Amino acid sequence: MISRLLLASVAFLVLAGCGGGSTSAPGGGPGSGTGASVDQAVTDAAEAYCTRLQACAPAYATYGFGALATCEARFKMQLVADLGVPGTSETVAQVEACAQVLGPMSCPDLLGRKMPSACLPQPGTLADGVACLADGQCKGTRCRVPTDALCGACTSPAAAGAACDTDGDCQPAMACVGRACTPYGTAGSTCSATQPCRPDLGCAGGTCGTPSAAGTACQASTECDQLHGVFCNPVSKQCQTVAFAPAGGACGLVSGNLVVCTGPGSFCSGATRAPYAGTCTAFATDGASCDADAGPLCDFGAACVGGTCEVPGPTGCR
Repeated sequence: MISRLLLASVAFLVLAGCGGGSTSAPGGGPGSGTGASVDQAVTDAAEAYCTRLQACAPAYATYGFGALATCEARFKMQLVADLGVPGTSETVAQVEACAQVLGPMSCPDLLGRKMPSACLPQPGTLADGVACLADGQCKGTRCRVPTDALCGACTSPAAAGAACDTDGDCQPAMACVGRACTPYGTAGSTCSATQPCRPDLGCAGGTCGTPSAAGTACQASTECDQLHGVFCNPVSKQCQTVAFAPAGGACGLVSGNLVVCTGPGSFCSGATRAPYAGTCTAFATDGASCDADAGPLCDFGAACVGGTCEVPGPTGCR
C-alpha cells in the first residue's frame, strides 16, 4: 500500500553523496583533512536524513522504520558499509558536508530527488560495467544494482525514457515508471499511471496538485495525502487516514478501516485481493530466510539474495 521504493530512492540518493569515504582517515587516506571523524560524519548524516524524512513524510518513515532510532541505525550501517570500497571518490569531509545541508532541504526537493551539490556523487575510478557497491566508485557516478542483489555494475544515471529498475537508476527529479525514467510532474502538470507527480503532490483529474485530505472522494490513492498517511479506501472510495499495526496484527481492510504494517521489512500477508484482510509479517533479520514476493522481506539496507537477507561486506564487490 505504501511504496518502499520512495524510501529506497530517497535514501540511496542521499547515500550516494554521503557514503563511500574511508575508515583509514587518521592514517592519511581519502578521509583525511576533515575535522569530523568517520563515526561522527556518518552519525550526523544518518540523523539529518532520518529527521528530515520524518518531517516531510511521517507516514513513510513510520511504515519503513517504525522509529527514528531504527532509521538512523540502519542508515548509518549503509554509510559505514560504503566506506573504503575500492575506487571511491568520497571523503569523510564530503559525508559531513552533505549532512550539514540535508537539514535545510525543502520537502519537495528531498522527495523529488533534487539533492544539493554537496550530496551528489563525484566520479570514482571504476569504468562502466565493473562490479560495484556504491555510486561514488563509478566514473559515471551510478552503481546499478538489481533489486535481488547487493552488488551491481557501474554506469551513468539514465536520462528520460531510458531503461531503469529503480528510481535511483535515473537522473535527479525522475522516477522509474514501467521500467523507464520519467520526470516528476510539478504543480499543474499532467499526470497519469505512467506520468507521476512529485511525491509531495497528488494526481487528481489528470493534474498534479495539492493532495486530498481525509474524507475527500477518491478513485486512487495517488489523489490522497499519502505522505501523511492518507490513502484511498477501495470500498468507501474516500481518502482515509491509515492506522499502523505491528507484526502479528491485522492489516489491510480491518472493520472497514485501512491498516498498514509498521517497521522495516513490514509486510501485510494475504491482503492482495478481496476482502483485503491480512496479517502483518515481521521482517527477516540479516542472514535469515526471505521471499521478496510472498514475504518475509528484509530489513532496510539488506537485500534478499537467493532467499537469504544479505548486507554489504567491508570489501565491496568483485
